[in-house]
Amino acid sequence: MKTAVSLFFGLFLLAAGPARADSLDGNWCSKDGRRMHIEGPTVTTPGGGKMQGDYGRHTFSYIVPANESGAGSFVFLQQWSEEKMKMFIGADEASARQGDGQEWNRCAPATS
Repeated sequence: MKTAVSLFFGLFLLAAGPARADSLDGNWCSKDGRRMHIEGPTVTTPGGGKMQGDYGRHTFSYIVPANESGAGSFVFLQQWSEEKMKMFIGADEASARQGDGQEWNRCAPATS
Protein backbone atom coordinates (compact mmCIF):
# COMPACT_ATOMS: atom_id res chain seq x y z
CA MET A 1 0.00 0.00 0.00
CA LYS A 2 2.81 2.40 0.92
CA THR A 3 4.42 1.83 -2.50
CA ALA A 4 1.13 2.54 -4.28
CA VAL A 5 0.69 5.81 -2.36
CA SER A 6 4.30 6.85 -3.16
CA LEU A 7 3.77 6.02 -6.83
CA PHE A 8 0.53 8.03 -6.90
CA PHE A 9 2.18 11.13 -5.42
CA GLY A 10 5.18 10.76 -7.72
CA LEU A 11 2.92 10.67 -10.77
CA PHE A 12 0.91 13.61 -9.41
CA LEU A 13 4.07 15.72 -9.07
CA LEU A 14 5.13 14.88 -12.63
CA ALA A 15 1.70 15.83 -13.96
CA ALA A 16 1.85 19.16 -12.10
CA GLY A 17 4.78 20.37 -14.23
CA PRO A 18 4.58 22.94 -17.03
CA ALA A 19 1.75 22.42 -19.50
CA ARG A 20 3.84 23.43 -22.54
CA ALA A 21 4.19 20.67 -25.12
CA ASP A 22 7.66 19.34 -25.83
CA SER A 23 8.06 20.69 -29.36
CA LEU A 24 9.59 23.54 -31.33
CA ASP A 25 6.24 25.29 -31.69
CA GLY A 26 6.23 28.77 -30.22
CA ASN A 27 8.22 32.00 -30.08
CA TRP A 28 12.03 31.93 -30.10
CA CYS A 29 14.50 34.76 -29.41
CA SER A 30 18.20 35.04 -30.21
CA LYS A 31 20.76 36.77 -28.01
CA ASP A 32 21.08 39.54 -30.61
CA GLY A 33 17.34 40.37 -30.55
CA ARG A 34 16.07 38.42 -33.56
CA ARG A 35 12.73 36.63 -33.21
CA MET A 36 11.15 33.61 -34.88
CA HIS A 37 7.77 31.91 -34.57
CA ILE A 38 7.10 28.26 -35.42
CA GLU A 39 3.62 26.79 -35.65
CA GLY A 40 3.62 23.35 -37.20
CA PRO A 41 5.04 23.60 -40.73
CA THR A 42 4.75 27.42 -40.76
CA VAL A 43 7.63 29.64 -39.70
CA THR A 44 7.87 33.39 -39.36
CA THR A 45 11.56 33.88 -40.09
CA PRO A 46 13.89 36.32 -38.32
CA GLY A 47 13.55 38.53 -41.42
CA GLY A 48 9.75 38.64 -40.98
CA GLY A 49 8.77 36.32 -43.83
CA LYS A 50 6.05 33.74 -43.29
CA MET A 51 6.56 30.46 -45.12
CA GLN A 52 6.28 26.68 -44.99
CA GLY A 53 9.22 24.50 -43.97
CA ASP A 54 10.05 20.90 -43.14
CA TYR A 55 8.60 20.39 -39.64
CA GLY A 56 9.50 17.67 -37.20
CA ARG A 57 8.50 17.80 -33.56
CA HIS A 58 12.07 18.69 -32.50
CA THR A 59 13.54 19.86 -35.82
CA PHE A 60 12.67 22.34 -38.53
CA SER A 61 14.37 23.36 -41.77
CA TYR A 62 13.79 25.89 -44.52
CA ILE A 63 15.55 27.85 -47.26
CA VAL A 64 15.99 31.56 -46.49
CA PRO A 65 13.66 33.53 -48.83
CA ALA A 66 15.07 35.75 -51.59
CA ASN A 67 14.14 39.02 -49.88
CA GLU A 68 16.01 38.26 -46.61
CA SER A 69 19.63 38.40 -45.51
CA GLY A 70 21.36 35.13 -46.37
CA ALA A 71 18.88 34.36 -49.17
CA GLY A 72 19.16 30.81 -50.47
CA SER A 73 20.91 29.48 -47.36
CA PHE A 74 19.70 26.28 -45.75
CA VAL A 75 18.56 26.68 -42.13
CA PHE A 76 18.28 23.71 -39.78
CA LEU A 77 16.78 24.13 -36.29
CA GLN A 78 17.27 21.52 -33.56
CA GLN A 79 15.53 21.67 -30.19
CA TRP A 80 17.97 20.93 -27.34
CA SER A 81 15.63 21.34 -24.38
CA GLU A 82 12.22 22.78 -23.64
CA GLU A 83 13.74 26.28 -23.51
CA LYS A 84 16.66 26.07 -25.98
CA MET A 85 17.26 25.34 -29.64
CA LYS A 86 20.17 25.78 -32.01
CA MET A 87 20.09 27.26 -35.50
CA PHE A 88 22.54 25.90 -38.07
CA ILE A 89 23.01 27.72 -41.39
CA GLY A 90 24.87 26.58 -44.49
CA ALA A 91 24.85 26.40 -48.27
CA ASP A 92 23.05 23.04 -48.05
CA GLU A 93 21.85 20.59 -45.40
CA ALA A 94 25.22 18.86 -45.00
CA SER A 95 27.14 22.09 -44.43
CA ALA A 96 24.42 23.52 -42.16
CA ARG A 97 24.70 20.56 -39.80
CA GLN A 98 28.40 21.26 -39.25
CA GLY A 99 29.60 23.76 -36.67
CA ASP A 100 28.31 24.87 -33.31
CA GLY A 101 25.17 26.70 -34.39
CA GLN A 102 23.51 29.75 -32.86
CA GLU A 103 21.70 29.35 -29.56
CA TRP A 104 18.09 30.53 -29.35
CA ASN A 105 15.82 30.59 -26.30
CA ARG A 106 12.08 30.63 -25.86
CA CYS A 107 10.96 34.24 -25.71
CA ALA A 108 9.76 35.53 -22.38
CA PRO A 109 5.99 35.91 -22.19
CA ALA A 110 4.75 39.28 -23.45
CA THR A 111 3.77 41.77 -20.79
CA SER A 112 1.31 44.62 -21.16
